[in-house]
Amino acid sequence: MAGLVLDVEGSPVVGVRVALHAFGSDEPDGRTESRSDTAGRFAFERPRSGGVVRVVDERWVTVLEPTLFDGDQVHGELTVVVAPNGPLAGVVVDEAGLPVAGATLWVVLGVDLRPRIGRVLDRCVDAKFTASTDAAGAFAMPRAPSTMTTRVLVTATGFAMANVAVEGDPLRLRIVLRREHAGDELKGRVLDATTRAPVRAHVTLGDLATATDAEGNFRLALWQAGDSANPELVALAAQRLPARVRPTGADWRVRGAWPGDLTLLVGGSGLRIRGRVEHADGTPVTDPRVSFAEPAPLVIPDGLDVGEDGEVWLSSVATGSGDGPPPGSFETPPVEPGRYRLRVLDPATLDELLSDPIDAGRDGVVLRMPALGLWPPLRGMVVDRRGNACAGADWLVERGARDGEAARHGDWHQADEQGRIDHAPLSRAIDTLCVKAAGMAEWVRVPLASLPRVDEFRVVVPIGCQARIELDARWRDADTAVLADGTGAAS
Repeated sequence: MAGLVLDVEGSPVVGVRVALHAFGSDEPDGRTESRSDTAGRFAFERPRSGGVVRVVDERWVTVLEPTLFDGDQVHGELTVVVAPNGPLAGVVVDEAGLPVAGATLWVVLGVDLRPRIGRVLDRCVDAKFTASTDAAGAFAMPRAPSTMTTRVLVTATGFAMANVAVEGDPLRLRIVLRREHAGDELKGRVLDATTRAPVRAHVTLGDLATATDAEGNFRLALWQAGDSANPELVALAAQRLPARVRPTGADWRVRGAWPGDLTLLVGGSGLRIRGRVEHADGTPVTDPRVSFAEPAPLVIPDGLDVGEDGEVWLSSVATGSGDGPPPGSFETPPVEPGRYRLRVLDPATLDELLSDPIDAGRDGVVLRMPALGLWPPLRGMVVDRRGNACAGADWLVERGARDGEAARHGDWHQADEQGRIDHAPLSRAIDTLCVKAAGMAEWVRVPLASLPRVDEFRVVVPIGCQARIELDARWRDADTAVLADGTGAAS
């Protein structure tokens, strides 16, 4: 495998180490590497594994990096594009000079490189250069592209995005963010409704969230919250019903629109719905999957952990019926009082049921699946146009969109080594078999009703191929290519 290292102006870069990095890794794999020669060229043996090709050099950062996939063993020359490395550091503050914690920074080149590089770059992806600010608003980015057009984009909750040039000392940048909204700070407390003891809770206001401290205190910057026509402050604690408070005035970003004594009391137990799921003939459904239909209620968590940085982890009670439940039984997680619809899936047949509204706290609910009938067992083969078995071909079944709902897909499966598909009888609600062999981008969709026999069929799929088209400057305005077979017919 060979390639070329170029800078952002399209000139060769000499004497740099080029290495393969596994997906998600910042370190080279240690086995596949080379060094660019006097013409910027490099070569190494193509490994079976995939990854991205980058330059490993303190002087340079890769800005366009070729991507290689495991099964993608045949390809032309690669192109790696690099820029000078220019470390960045500094602080992000608001207009009052206060630090902005948790801001996200992206470094971009500010120009589209691809038209500058007279090479095929269809394997290249844009490298990402990001950082976040700490509690003091400080950030550091030891590796970033340094060009005349480099820009830094900064976003933070409640602030307008900043797009700034790198000016002055790149290690002492000071980036000022502007608030999107005016507003006050909202302070309050969360207590247990019975004991009045402080409670660790997760407090939200629209898209804004925080956690209480050990004394139950919380604070939210109202100017940071997104726009909302119906804002509601919600305190959610483990194993307790949540507390909710709405503003008393329309201008909810002002402290005066909220109760003077902002104490939220959480307490009481959540309510579950318990029952069983049956087939149309009254026999139990094995391992039914039961969930709340949208709009789903707020599930009361079983546990709540708050990290040192204030991050909150909620763990919900899993759906189930305890140890050794009777076949077909179910139990929802605890929720607030109300009437809710349940969505039920039979994993064996993929039959679905949307229940009528059910009161939370109700026991002995019986949900009976519709009598839609079953297809015969799904048995067949996936072959290419020459009749060869497509081992490991991907397949799944689909229930088409209906009743205002989107199409639903079953689990993803693979054909065996002989290309065989084998599945137990499926619901007649399932109407399509979707098949895709290696190298294919799109599914071959086969209506089950079109098969002479569902339990003995063959699905023919085209085997994927790759075409490389290289054009010179005379074709710069071309935007479409058509592949033709030997007779000239479009393929």
